[in-house]
Amino acid sequence: MGRHCPAHRAGLGACPGRRAWGARRVACGVVPSSAWLVRARCWRVGSVLQRASTCCRAARAGTGGHACRALNAEGNTSRMSDASVLGSRTYPRNQALHIPMRDGVLIALDLWLPEDLSPDRRIGTVLRATRYWRARGYTDRALERDSNFALAEVYNGAGFAYVIVDARGTGASFGTSARPWSEDEIADYGEVVEWVTRQAWSNGKVATIGISYDANTAEATAIPNPPGLTAVIPRFSDFDFFTQVACPGGVLHNWLLQTWSDYVHHLDENDVCAAAGLTGEACAELLTRETGVKPVDADGDGRLLAQAVDQHAANPLVFDAMSRITYKDDRYNGGATMAEIAMPSAKEAIERSGVRYQAWASWLDAGTQLGVLSRFNTFHNPQQVVIGAWNHGARTEADPFLYRREAPAADSAAQLEVILGFLRDHLTDDGTPLTGREIRYYTLGAGTWRATPVWPPLGSRLERWYFAAGGLLTPEGPAAGSDTYTVDFSASTGVSNRWHTQLGGSPVLYPNRTEQAQKLLVYRSAPLDVDLDITGHPVVHLSVASTQSDGAFHVYLEAVDPAGEVTYLTEGILRGLHRAVRPAEESTAAVYGPFHSYLRADAAPLVPGQQTVLHFDLFPTSALVPRGWRLQVGIAGADFESFERIPADGIPELTLDRAGSWIDLPVMRE
Repeated sequence: MGRHCPAHRAGLGACPGRRAWGARRVACGVVPSSAWLVRARCWRVGSVLQRASTCCRAARAGTGGHACRALNAEGNTSRMSDASVLGSRTYPRNQALHIPMRDGVLIALDLWLPEDLSPDRRIGTVLRATRYWRARGYTDRALERDSNFALAEVYNGAGFAYVIVDARGTGASFGTSARPWSEDEIADYGEVVEWVTRQAWSNGKVATIGISYDANTAEATAIPNPPGLTAVIPRFSDFDFFTQVACPGGVLHNWLLQTWSDYVHHLDENDVCAAAGLTGEACAELLTRETGVKPVDADGDGRLLAQAVDQHAANPLVFDAMSRITYKDDRYNGGATMAEIAMPSAKEAIERSGVRYQAWASWLDAGTQLGVLSRFNTFHNPQQVVIGAWNHGARTEADPFLYRREAPAADSAAQLEVILGFLRDHLTDDGTPLTGREIRYYTLGAGTWRATPVWPPLGSRLERWYFAAGGLLTPEGPAAGSDTYTVDFSASTGVSNRWHTQLGGSPVLYPNRTEQAQKLLVYRSAPLDVDLDITGHPVVHLSVASTQSDGAFHVYLEAVDPAGEVTYLTEGILRGLHRAVRPAEESTAAVYGPFHSYLRADAAPLVPGQQTVLHFDLFPTSALVPRGWRLQVGIAGADFESFERIPADGIPELTLDRAGSWIDLPVMRE
């Protein structure tokens, strides 16, 4: 999720961009980080209906807000509706159904309708499709205890239907999941949208929403161009699964892929204890409350669910498939290539759909920020982009200048108001659909929000800083000479970093990195004489020789305060094998630095002892480094708690030629 207000750190400011966002606005007070929207009365979009407003007021007062917090739930759950509460209603409040697809495969969904929906009323629909169980089965089936109930209250209270779908081959749906976001899975979502628009209560308008995997399903639903799909809200999606999360820089993110693989395998087996990591008495206690995935209403004896789970046994293990992939044209389990799985491959279909985007990302969440920025300059669809400083899913704050040991809760109520305003504009007859394109982004260390219609923003230009003798980083250069570094395979960014948050949305916390800096090849600047606003895509150019034929090159951009504490800003990764630079025109998506294809034909192993160039961009950021602080660039050959060890054997010794090595920083100058 996210937040966006181009406010200053003090005083009051107007909220510009009214037409671009297509909704009413009010003036905003300026607030740092979390208190960005509701508390500041900033960017309050549209006329949010009473139920959501009540929820958000409760959250502000600290007396409630459970429905707002539910918005961030990765694995929303649901139980069977109790017939005793239906009374004389025309429509059941909640139904769990199987609907058949074109090939006869039954897809499970939960449908939630407003409690007061009359037969002559037509409403829009919010749809979320997931491979993490659309709903859990509970021994206590009271509707109000359903953990999907709070979020259904929000959407239903705002006047929308809410539909949650189990992806093909997962949950209570039949079939197999050949790969993430397969052609069959995507086609199913198009058919679900068509099913929704045929219902008597539907006004023919659908918007999709989701976090993480579900964000990709939200976007992918546009690929078959189903009539009625008006808008998509992908929050923290993997626009390019290979380069932005699974193998950034071509280096396997083995911790995530192995852990995720195990988790979804347990879900596909309908093993609620294994998925929760519980055994023994803890498992037995859980089973008194939860039964696994929720069956459909017609499956009274559980026979249909058992048959569906049997079919899931054919799902390939994610880690087994990904661990055999080195290049972007390698095939996932013999099927689609990694390039074909990436969203840019669907550019024409998604543009043809005409959907409007509200896309959310974080500077500190894997490569989600690169994804939304790449999409912004690749797809021509109207887009609202929000980039903040949060964990994956925007449950907690993550500005490393402010939070190193504990991450406070993010303002979910504020995020919800923005989302509901966007939904109202695209799911109701009197809304104002988005026509413009705008990015709103938070600046680390400054606590402020800015708006720009273009990326990189106007005023950002690259300034070169050189690596000099004595570990000095300086704008004066280049400097002759060389430095040697023996790779330390105990180097790590920890387990609360931008990579680990991808699984379950754990907080992002980068403690003082002074100790880790001792394991890296480090270059540090003199104290800055003015504040330095770094906004955009840093690009590093390394002239290096290695004693090995391959390696992982991790480069960190950091800031050092006057007391010597090191604050993480961003990083970049490149595997030596993928060092070849190709023309940017060959890319299917916008690039902001040297373009690496990661194709087998472009493989370029290092020649031991021979100097070569590694030229690559770091993940984008926006950070204000205060006057008196220093800049620091750290170079490593490993991040052992997150990424694959390259090479698998041997310890590389690197020789960096300072005359051919530098980093270009995107600096905003007044």
